[in-house]
Amino acid sequence: MQISFNKFIKPLLFIAVLIEFFLTVYIIKIPLEYKKISSVIYFISGISIGILFLLSLKIKEQPKVIKFRYAIHFYYAILLLIFGYFLYQINFFFYSYPLNYKWADMLPIMKIMAERFIHNENPYNPIYEIWDGMKPIYLPTMWILYSIPITLKIDIRWINIIVMLFGIFVFLYKRERKIQVLDFLILALVAYFLIESLHHKNQDWYILTEEPLIVGYYLLLAYVLFRNKPILIGIAISLCLLSRYILLFWFIGYLFYVYSDKLFLKKLLLTTIILCISLFIITQAYTQIDVFLNTPKGYLNFMNSGLGTGVYDTTIKKSLGIAKFFEIKQLGFLHYLSMFFSIIVPIFLFYIYRSVRFSKEVRNNYAIGILKISLVIFFNMLIIPMTYLFITSTLFSIALLSIVINKKTT
Repeated sequence: MQISFNKFIKPLLFIAVLIEFFLTVYIIKIPLEYKKISSVIYFISGISIGILFLLSLKIKEQPKVIKFRYAIHFYYAILLLIFGYFLYQINFFFYSYPLNYKWADMLPIMKIMAERFIHNENPYNPIYEIWDGMKPIYLPTMWILYSIPITLKIDIRWINIIVMLFGIFVFLYKRERKIQVLDFLILALVAYFLIESLHHKNQDWYILTEEPLIVGYYLLLAYVLFRNKPILIGIAISLCLLSRYILLFWFIGYLFYVYSDKLFLKKLLLTTIILCISLFIITQAYTQIDVFLNTPKGYLNFMNSGLGTGVYDTTIKKSLGIAKFFEIKQLGFLHYLSMFFSIIVPIFLFYIYRSVRFSKEVRNNYAIGILKISLVIFFNMLIIPMTYLFITSTLFSIALLSIVINKKTT
């Protein structure tokens, strides 16, 4: 029975990823009466992707390579066309829709923070140019890279696109110049998502938000985990930790997970600690620790205020998150439930690894699967699940699919 089920893991994984991509792109178009079932299906698909990936690590098989000598050239030509078309459309959107804090204030705030950083000013001082005194709440790696496009005098949103596409590219790049039919299917999924995300009002993900940058961070983390490079893993973990706290509980579990490999653990910890402390100091983020810790409480207070009803109707009910299954007064319970599962699930799954006889070569691949499950839990259980936030968890599936299809090992 196990052997026969193994044959279905790749097809099931493809189907789950396709469902995840489809719902992320089209949730805005799905009628309100089908939003709840869509949220359930999206959550199940995401968890299934993580579980199927973990199950696939025990399967040993050789990739079926296409023997046509020019297959790799067609592959890269298609990839170039996909990225080229996407960049052409993005350039049009950036030109047509300049930053405006009245549409969405995240990027304008971060731009001012990066400008202050360049001029040796405190990025976390109140921003009186926006809403008559906005207090910045963003962690350092959410905004510090915007210093690069500001210095180059280009639109800051380009760094989001570049980092995201690079994160996707590292998993589409063929190191051994061998290609499978399934590689073209992955390419088709990427093309589908990128092109469709330019329509149905989803272009706001790129025009108004910083989320593509976070997508890139997590894909790069998956890649360096896959390559088993402790210093690079430490850098990637720092980028993710100092953008959102979502990674913290996975990271704690991961430290215990690699505890027996003393040299690996030493390099990882030193890199992460040095980089995190350095970024907190040079950005003056250390002065805002209380603000960072109280941000979730601020969201809960907002939802319990008179304004919460409007957000519940216009955002929560229409998004992919499961917060729509809770009343406003129950969102506090959802928040603590999210924290509970975000802590317990990765630690439990890392513990399970000890009882399963995986080879050391797939150790970090196992960690990638757990990270996928952790992302699904965190984003699906947000109390204010803005639609754009889900692209990080969704596009992270590219990493898992690429590893499984090509049966790569570290």
